Amino acid sequence: MIIPQETKGFSQIQADYAYYNSIRERLLKEIVMLAIDLVLIVGLLFYLRKVHMFSGLAETAPMNWLHRIPLDVRLLMIVIAWFICKSHLYANSLFRWPLEFRRLIDWVILSLALTVIWLVVLNLVKLCRRKEQLEDQWKNSVFKRISSQIASHLVKKPWFLRPC
Repeated sequence: MIIPQETKGFSQIQADYAYYNSIRERLLKEIVMLAIDLVLIVGLLFYLRKVHMFSGLAETAPMNWLHRIPLDVRLLMIVIAWFICKSHLYANSLFRWPLEFRRLIDWVILSLALTVIWLVVLNLVKLCRRKEQLEDQWKNSVFKRISSQIASHLVKKPWFLRPC
């Protein structure tokens, strides 16, 4: 499209061209920043992998408190934390200026939810590697306890059918 260099008075075409040109420049700058960030992240991950920083993370992570929580409650924790993450990411923008105290609280809640998801998933991966612990955890789950209670009550005769 040919845009005239000089016009008499206001030209909507030139105003639109300037607007779209500024958007294009901004997108190009953001794409360059994204590429630089991705290169830095990949380089950092390769470096950390080279110095074996991630090798003992799954074994040394503080997960002793997770064994006291039943397995199905842990799965429910993942679902709840996932919905919290989705609601905080989609409900409002976390990147708004000026920075408000409410945004800081949103970031803290989001980071706590992501930490819970990460720890529980790491624990579940560790449990899947050890099948006997997984079976023990499933036997101690709330669902298993409730289903066994219901089954034992269904096996018993109701009080009105018992002989006197």
